[in-house]
Amino acid sequence: MSASGLSVFVLAKDAEVDLRECLETMRPVSDEFVVVVDAASRDGTADVARVFTDKVFVRPFDGFSRMKQFALTRCSRVWAMNVDTDERPDGALLAELDRARRSDDPSVAGYAVNRLPFFLGSPIRHGGWYPDWVIRLVRPTRAVYPDRPVHERLEVDGPVSRLAGHLLHYTVRNWPDFLRKQRRFAGLSPVRPSFWSRWTHPPAAFLKSSVLKLGILDGWRGLAVAYAQAYYAYHKYGPRRPA
Repeated sequence: MSASGLSVFVLAKDAEVDLRECLETMRPVSDEFVVVVDAASRDGTADVARVFTDKVFVRPFDGFSRMKQFALTRCSRVWAMNVDTDERPDGALLAELDRARRSDDPSVAGYAVNRLPFFLGSPIRHGGWYPDWVIRLVRPTRAVYPDRPVHERLEVDGPVSRLAGHLLHYTVRNWPDFLRKQRRFAGLSPVRPSFWSRWTHPPAAFLKSSVLKLGILDGWRGLAVAYAQAYYAYHKYGPRRPA
């Protein structure tokens, strides 16, 4: 039987600075940390993790879904929450998490949180990036990560409720690194390359983000987000090359 409280599990690679900030922020509501470190990590990520917990697992990367499923199965508390190293809960969400971890409502199998993305220092509230409700707080015995190559998502067996507040996502702090990440994720997509799709999907993605999803209301950052969406589509449907 699982112990009461909340396990926080994190997947990390080359993230010693972000990981420390992430775990410090989650410490007030966490009864246990589980950190899975990509074996290819070249900095002190694992050492930072060991300051917070003895549940640190260094293993070769075999896909986001499999890495996070491995971490989920190592959580020993009634509730488990996944947080990425570049995410931080705001005060309202921390209060909700504290309330949820102290309750044991059997009618709820999981909770969704609303991510608020930050792009080069400012929040993005349009363009298809927000609102972004994702299931993050779950009962480990009733949740699983289906095996997907990219854009992994938790699936829960039972009702899902929502928590107030925001999970702040500092997704873009450096433009070149962000484009490299977009290209990497595009390369992991199972979609087959297509000449026609490569030249039709990018402009469609740009127009959808900037116009239909009102990204232009976020100013030049909104247009940059739309460009990034088009860039992703271009590499998703083009020949696969190393990022």
